[in-house]
Amino acid sequence: MSTAPAPDDRRDGILAAAISVFARYGFKKTSVEDIARAADISKQGLYLHFASKEDIFVACLKKYLVENHAAMELLLFREDAPLFARLVDAFDSWVGRYSESFSDENYDVIEASKRLSGGLMDEYKALFRASVAKALSASAEFKRTKNILAPKEVADVLLRLVESWKSERLPRPEFRKKIALAVRACVQIGG
Repeated sequence: MSTAPAPDDRRDGILAAAISVFARYGFKKTSVEDIARAADISKQGLYLHFASKEDIFVACLKKYLVENHAAMELLLFREDAPLFARLVDAFDSWVGRYSESFSDENYDVIEASKRLSGGLMDEYKALFRASVAKALSASAEFKRTKNILAPKEVADVLLRLVESWKSERLPRPEFRKKIALAVRACVQIGG
């Protein structure tokens, strides 16, 4: 006997499908029909969970931000690596793994995120910045440097640098090199 998926499971399945469709086609070119087809649900069934394509997109964005922040924190606060490696890996997780994912076809998801997020993007940037500052503050390596900047200032500079490179759509290895250079310059440590 087969049972229907629980509403939360169905919603998660829709979001997983929608994320892949938005990533492939971008926001403008993705239709509700495309998402329904990818999620193996009728368009009417999709509307039982979400009111519009915009609602689906915002839910996808929130899912992405929550999961990405959790993954970044695991990298940033692990104890088996030096601060330099943790910072590079955390910034690469935050932005780098997506740096080469965007093409002219799907880049509009960045603009849609800014336009539709209602402050969600800023909230998660602030959480990320706070996590980096916390990791710096707790680091014996950072405390031994001759840094004149406070951890919050270093976190802010690094975040702004990394975000400015996001639009360049660099190959990931080149993006990681830039992150490493920024960490060495701002934190005065190197790997």
